Amino acid sequence: MTATGQLDGALLPVDLAANAESLGADVLRATTVAELRDALRKAVASPRSTVIHIRTDPSVPAPDSEAWVGRPGGRGVGTSGHP
Repeated sequence: MTATGQLDGALLPVDLAANAESLGADVLRATTVAELRDALRKAVASPRSTVIHIRTDPSVPAPDSEAWVGRPGGRGVGTSGHP
């Protein structure tokens, strides 16, 4: 850790897809836009907890978003985490 409190070490090799699978979730992997669209259709149709795994470059900034969508129990969920 630097004097500013920022972490400065190497990234840890965490396999989030394997972690989700170990917890019982189905994992769909997508490397193209077409695969992402297909994975989204499958995830929405599935009655099971489903994770879509997309590898990204952590050094590339992503746009901010204050919203997320989940489907616990087959319902859409807003930013509060409640239906």
